[in-house]
Amino acid sequence: MNLEQKKEYAKKYWIKNKDILSKKKKEYDIKNKDILSENKKEYYFKNKEHILARVKTWSLNNKDRIRENQLKRDYNLTLDQYNKMLADQNGCCKGCGIKFDVSIKSLTPHVDHCHKTGKIRGLLCNYDNTIIGLANEDTARLSKLIKYLKEHNE
Repeated sequence: MNLEQKKEYAKKYWIKNKDILSKKKKEYDIKNKDILSENKKEYYFKNKEHILARVKTWSLNNKDRIRENQLKRDYNLTLDQYNKMLADQNGCCKGCGIKFDVSIKSLTPHVDHCHKTGKIRGLLCNYDNTIIGLANEDTARLSKLIKYLKEHNE
């Protein structure tokens, strides 16, 4: 039996016995949790540079995938929904109206959402998103600050 035949046999065997093999693997993993954890740590420290280089390469080649997962995880938002919001806002901040520019960190779009309800309000530049966050979304506080700036503006 050559290598290709062995691979094909193993694949068919796995498909045929998937449930039993998965159950045995789970049992083995639970029984040997400490040893497996120690082996994983040991492997990581021996191969740290290689692993980090591989992760960096993967990250650079999969930016859209990473962004899509982050949007889904943090805001339950798909990349298509995000891109539609961006298009609906003409590529501009919903707060100040400045044009987004992903090459400048402060001008990259940030998803603005209510921290109490989770409802998405729109896309803001880093400055506007930070201001709202630091003010704890308190409109009264922001109004007082606006009044203060108007009174002391030269």
